[in-house]
Amino acid sequence: MDPAVLWAAAAALIVQCLNLGELRNIPKAQRPDLAYWVYWVPFVISPIAGGVLALAYVDSNVKLPPILALNVGAAAPIVFRNWSKASKGPPGPSD
Repeated sequence: MDPAVLWAAAAALIVQCLNLGELRNIPKAQRPDLAYWVYWVPFVISPIAGGVLALAYVDSNVKLPPILALNVGAAAPIVFRNWSKASKGPPGPSD
């Protein structure tokens, strides 16, 4: 496995951990229930998304040094979310 894929997956996981750390700034009454398994899904999906995007770059013969792989991995969830929104087409007059 290319090291760029691992760097990207690690960066995506780090972003999720940073989000978890931000929970301390939310009042206890508004914090999510961390015992609920659905809360932890992004901790699995984001590193996979980061690794997949980095693998796409590597398979396209793009050289990904570690710092660039970290950026790709950290941005991967946002990239895929935007691609998903774009695939729905432009908003209509009722949107």
